[in-house]
Amino acid sequence: MKLHLVRHARAWKRAQWAGPPLLRPLCDAGRAQSRTLAASLAASGVERILSSPALRCRQTLAPLAHATGIPIEIDERLAEGGDEAKLFEAIASFGDRATALCTHGDAIGAVLERFRAEGLAIEDEPRCERGSYWTLEGRGARPSTIRYAPPDPTASSDG
Repeated sequence: MKLHLVRHARAWKRAQWAGPPLLRPLCDAGRAQSRTLAASLAASGVERILSSPALRCRQTLAPLAHATGIPIEIDERLAEGGDEAKLFEAIASFGDRATALCTHGDAIGAVLERFRAEGLAIEDEPRCERGSYWTLEGRGARPSTIRYAPPDPTASSDG
C-alpha cells in the first residue's frame, strides 16, 4: 500500500458561494496549493488518481493528472459525509498501486482514526488542513508508516 490521502485545497468559503455545494471551486490560493501538491505527488510515483465528485477535489488533483498523464477517476465513496464502510472498501481495493486520492476533512479524519485504532502511531489531534496530505505506506491494506505533508505556506487565504 502506498496511499496519498489529500485534503482538497482552499476553496471559496461556503458563505460566499451561492451555487450548489458540489460545484464550489478552488479560490486563487487553492489553485496555487494544487500546483504545489502536483509537484510533490508527481515525484512520488503515483499510479492512480481518485477524487470525490466535488469540483474542489477534482480541481485539486487536475495539475497532478496533467503532470502525470493519469486520468482522474471520480469515486462517490470519497464524497463529503459519505459512508465510512464504503470509504474503507475503496481504500482496500487499491492494492499495492501507489494511489493519490482527494477527499474531505471528515473522510480523512475517519481514515486516520480507524488506522490509529488498529495500532498505527498517529498524533493525538491529526492535522488536516486544506491542501495538505498524509502518505500511508505498508503491506496489503494496512499501513505501517504514516507521514504528514502540510499545505503550501506561500498560498494566501483568499476566497
